[in-house]
Amino acid sequence: MSKTITISVDEDTDKKIRRYAMEVYGNKKGALQKAYKDAVDMLTAAEEQEEIRSAALKRLEKGVKSNKKWKFSRDELYER
Repeated sequence: MSKTITISVDEDTDKKIRRYAMEVYGNKKGALQKAYKDAVDMLTAAEEQEEIRSAALKRLEKGVKSNKKWKFSRDELYER
């Protein structure tokens, strides 16, 4: 389902998105719509990746808890 919206963009942005639409989709009907969708998808994907990265860093900072009793030290492990 599509929804019609009206937006204002500066001329430079308009030229860039139209050039992208022509390069990727050609001079076909709906090319500009697809180009704008690509831009939004890339932005949201980048935001999702940042959220995933932040969550992973938090887990790393928190550390891993283990109930196992290690029978060697880190120094012994890398002694060789």
